[in-house]
Amino acid sequence: MDLPDGDRGVPPEHELHHSIFTLAVDPQSVAIVPGYKMGTLKLQFTDPRGRFYRNFPITDLGFHNFAQTKHGAGDLGQLNDWISGQKEVFLRIGLSGIFQPPGQKNAYWMQANGIYTFPEAPPGIRIHPK
Repeated sequence: MDLPDGDRGVPPEHELHHSIFTLAVDPQSVAIVPGYKMGTLKLQFTDPRGRFYRNFPITDLGFHNFAQTKHGAGDLGQLNDWISGQKEVFLRIGLSGIFQPPGQKNAYWMQANGIYTFPEAPPGIRIHPK
């Protein structure tokens, strides 16, 4: 499916074969940035075809919580430099249910369900309590 550059909304009439996929991206194209709403964080990246995406919600709670601690400490730049220094970054892109945000189209909306860096993961985000 070809959406306009940077568009995250998949039309409801589009026949979906998958609701989640993995995308390998250049680590230097990835950034975690403050969202428009106070206290929110968003993902921006360039896909392998050269399309730039911004304002991607981060639903990977482990990564989001880790990034929030960096944001609260004023260290998002340090986090983004660390991501850029990784050899590989994989994004798990999923679709929301159909909904229509105010002033936007009715659609399935793409979101970052997982952000995975290799060879290192951010400290502590994939550790589960016993």
